[in-house]
This record gives sequence, C-alpha cells and structure tokens, in this order.
Amino acid sequence: MEKLRLFLKTEKEKMRKLNRKQKAEYIWDYYKIHIIATVFILTLTIYTILSCAGRGQTSLYVVLINSAEGDNTLFSQIMEENGYTEGTVSVDTTMTYHSASEMAEGDIVTIQVLAALFGMGDMDLFAANPEVFDRYTGQNAFENLGLLLPQELQRQHEDQLVRYTTEGGQDVVGGILFREGSPLHQAGYYQGDVVIGIATQAEHLDEALAVIRALLEMEP
Repeated sequence: MEKLRLFLKTEKEKMRKLNRKQKAEYIWDYYKIHIIATVFILTLTIYTILSCAGRGQTSLYVVLINSAEGDNTLFSQIMEENGYTEGTVSVDTTMTYHSASEMAEGDIVTIQVLAALFGMGDMDLFAANPEVFDRYTGQNAFENLGLLLPQELQRQHEDQLVRYTTEGGQDVVGGILFREGSPLHQAGYYQGDVVIGIATQAEHLDEALAVIRALLEMEP
C-alpha cells in the first residue's frame, strides 16, 4: 500500500511539471499497453452486444473491410435463390484497416475485433482490398476454395484465384479476386479490386460457399 501511495505521488509530481501535450505523450508512452487493452475489451464487448442484438438468428455473417455501405440485398437475394430462406443475412461494413505501419486508432480496433472473429469462428465471409486480405493469408485464416469450388468454375476464373502458401506449407486458394464491374462493385461496396474468402471455422460454410459460387457465376 505504501509503495502504491509513493508511486501515485511521484506520478502526480511528474504530471504537474508537464504541459497538456507533454502529459498526453507521457501517458501514451508509459500506459499505451493498458490503454489498448482497455479499449480492446470495451470495443469487443460493445461490438458483441450490438452484433448479437442486431443479427438475431443469422444465416450468414459477412464482414467487408474498407467498403461503402452498398446494397445489402445482394447477399440476401443470393441466399434466397439458393434455398437459404431462414434467418437473416448480416453485412458489416463498419470496419476500416488502412496502414499496418502507422496503426491508426481505427486500424487497431479492427485488428483486435478481427482477431476475435477469426478465433471464435464468428464470421463467414471476409472481403477486403488485396493488401489487407494478404495480411491474413498464411495464418490459416481462410478455407481452401481449391477443394470446395467446382473444378470447372475454377478453370473459368483461373485469373481470379488468390493462391498462397500457409505457414504450414500448404498451397491453398484462399480467396477470389473481383475487379471493377463485379457484383460487389455494382452493389456499391467497392471501387477498386477486392478479394473475398471464407473464414476458417465459419459457422455457415455451405451458405458462404453458395454466395461465392453465385458471385463468380454473376461475373460479366
């Protein structure tokens, strides 16, 4: 107890000698781990509560990184056309991830939330611009579409298959590249190139696979 009082007294004296900017820099330099951990816990708690409340009985959970809101009927229509009529389709377009080096506050929150979603299997489809998607390849983050998609469909879209080698040395097709003019672009989600894949441990694997097949078949 005495050590704690001495520590608080010392910190108080240090803070008294600093201006506002110096105080902010000092707090960040010495307590950033605690701050990030606290923000992560609060963010994940709020995100989980809102996500569960908003999704209800979800039949497909789609996460689109760095996207616009777009037309969310794209995914629900595909689901209905493939016979998946129960539950709701949840499309999350709220997360951004831009610079791995600068690590903006929004990026940090996104990285933390995605770590939880990938880890818990609480995500079915994941889409992002190629640079962001590539940050999760090699981590066994995606299902191998080379084993799931029909071979004929793969041959027809060979130039769109995103291939890579995982940390374990496995060669996989982890995603599909969609360029301008694709259904995702026509729906208003993206303007530049985007890669979409099925997250490992996806709860709705069949539904997610049906969506990717449909997106490929809808290609102009």
